[in-house]
Amino acid sequence: LEKMEREQNLLNACCAAILLFGLSFSTHAALESRLAGQAYYDTALDITWATDTSSGAAAGWFTQVAWVETLTIGGVDGWRLPSVDVNGDGVVMDCASGSSLSCVDNEFSHLYWEEGISPSSPGPFLNADSGRIFWSATPFAPSPFSRAWLFVFTDDFPESRSVTNGVTAGAWAVHDGDVGTLVPIPMALWLFASGTLSLTGMRRRH
Repeated sequence: LEKMEREQNLLNACCAAILLFGLSFSTHAALESRLAGQAYYDTALDITWATDTSSGAAAGWFTQVAWVETLTIGGVDGWRLPSVDVNGDGVVMDCASGSSLSCVDNEFSHLYWEEGISPSSPGPFLNADSGRIFWSATPFAPSPFSRAWLFVFTDDFPESRSVTNGVTAGAWAVHDGDVGTLVPIPMALWLFASGTLSLTGMRRRH
């Protein structure tokens, strides 16, 4: 009986080690090219980042929120600003390297710490200059109509800050999910039109 217990404990320890290895491995996601290189899909967060970080001119928070809602990249709409409070609990944390659980709640920090994207190492992204600031989609909970969170993108101490929403900052667009699985708007319209014409032709033949 004692031998069986030791074997069971060993098995449990092995399973736990495998699980922890799998979790640590899964936090280091790949950035996969989408829309002919106009966007990159983050396989860990299941979001897609626009390649060009300066698609929109610098502006206040309300302007950037409205602008990104009209954005179309590669025929795909539905873009938004990144969130620094994904779970919506009102707590904004800038994670550090290795703290993957808090990184998941801050899309900007996750890109920096977990994907290694920084001004000195921008990867596939364009215009990711040091010292740039980007609006997030997250309003400042105590004063949601006058303040919002932005992200200061630097090589040293990148951080989220709450500021008055009239501050001028950039807009780095993201999209929920993998845009590679979406049918671009023009293509969707073409498929709808061709399907309608095909049905019309079939009815006439009958």
